[in-house]
Amino acid sequence: MIIWMLMMNIILCCYALSACSYWTSHTGNWPSFFTINSKVTDAFPGSKVAIVYGTTTLLQALYDTRPDGYSQLLSHGVAALLNAYEKPSSYEYSHTAVIELFTNALASRTSAAQQALKFQNANTAYGTEGCDA
Repeated sequence: MIIWMLMMNIILCCYALSACSYWTSHTGNWPSFFTINSKVTDAFPGSKVAIVYGTTTLLQALYDTRPDGYSQLLSHGVAALLNAYEKPSSYEYSHTAVIELFTNALASRTSAAQQALKFQNANTAYGTEGCDA
């Protein structure tokens, strides 16, 4: 039983760490209006976004694995936005909803972490054939 639990933890950790790997290795599938040099502020407009994320690019955001709420929101939010643009009829959120939820979650580290988890769950539910596996 203990070995099984350890194996499940390893599998879950590996899966969580690869949550944004699809988009980092498939930049050619990004919407044409985004590039690897596009800033987070290009995707998520607003003064609070600029204050928190500065000149961070979308690609840098996808590689961000820091455990704090704002970093988790950044990586999972960017993946969520790309997923929403890629398959608008099958992803849980529309791109406008992702933008609004992301921006609103910047109110605190706690709300950022809570929204990051929701994006992560939506991205994971999108499946291995989707845009965030």
